[in-house]
Amino acid sequence: AKAALQRLCAADMGLVSATVCTVLRGAGDVAERWRALQVVGAMVPRFAAQAYGQLEELAGAVVAAIAPKRATERRRLIGAAGAALQGLVRAYPFVSFDAETQGLALGCADGRCVAYDLRTATRTAVLDSRTGRPVAAVAIAP
Repeated sequence: AKAALQRLCAADMGLVSATVCTVLRGAGDVAERWRALQVVGAMVPRFAAQAYGQLEELAGAVVAAIAPKRATERRRLIGAAGAALQGLVRAYPFVSFDAETQGLALGCADGRCVAYDLRTATRTAVLDSRTGRPVAAVAIAP
C-alpha cells in the first residue's frame, strides 16, 4: 500500500492533497483522519516539490483536524497532527512552528504569509507582501 501511495503522490499530488484535505476537514471518522494525518507526515516531505502548490490548504486542513470544539477527537489526533506539522516544518524553510506560543506560520507561493494559532485552531493573520513573489523563509519570533 505504501508503494502504491508513493506512486500516486508522484503522479498526481493534487489528487492526494484534495482527498486528504476532504478527510481532515471532517468527511471521515477519527480513524480515517488519523490515517490522513499520517499520509501528510510521511508523503509530503518526500514529495515536497509536488505538494508546494497545495501547502496552504494542507496546513489549514491539519489545523482544522485538531479544532478544540471536538475535544475527544482532538486528543486522539494531536500526536499524528504534530507529526504531520513537524514533517511540513522540516520539508519547507517557509513553514515555522513556535512551541511556546503554539503558533504556525507558513509562506505561500503568491507572497502571502499565513499564521495559525494551534490552541484555538484558527487562522490568526494573513500578511501580504504585495510583491507576488514566493516567500523564501519564515520564522516566528515571540
